[in-house]
Amino acid sequence: MHNIIYKYMSELGIDKSIRDEIMSLFKLEEVKAGDIILEVGENTHVVCLILQGIVRGYYLDEDGNDVTKCFSKEKEWCCVYNYLEDGPAAFYVEALEHCILAEIKVSDIHELMVKYPSINILYQKLINKAFLKVEEKGASFQIMDAKERYLLFRDKNPDICSRVKQEYIASYLGITPSSLSRIRKNL
Repeated sequence: MHNIIYKYMSELGIDKSIRDEIMSLFKLEEVKAGDIILEVGENTHVVCLILQGIVRGYYLDEDGNDVTKCFSKEKEWCCVYNYLEDGPAAFYVEALEHCILAEIKVSDIHELMVKYPSINILYQKLINKAFLKVEEKGASFQIMDAKERYLLFRDKNPDICSRVKQEYIASYLGITPSSLSRIRKNL
């Protein structure tokens, strides 16, 4: 699994000497499907690079309904809330499959960003990518109907569509599972 982390950092353009130092800061963690990685109200003070598996962020609305906020899969990060907000998480992060995570402490990331300007630049690129993903989802809710949102999601995330329960995708899209079923049937 360390090879996956090393290759990921190489693909991001992180210098070999820095990669070697960063490798020592990661701790591997295995979680089973259904395990909660981050609870509402918790701050684990780590962020996780997903090496294997898929997770979802979700919250419970005022009626107690489970609402999927986001999905993350291999070579993506989860528990980023711990980094962005040094306070309690506003949502849960759940493993949807058996996952292998590479955890790194938020404090270690801060130190790396001070020590290496290239890490700071990389961080900005990752944050920009995440921001654009959130903006795209928000815009889709404003200008697209449910079918268009599903088609966009399916086109951008074919692997997620085949790996997670349809009820989670429906929740993410803001529709009922039966509506998603009808949309899929009519395609």
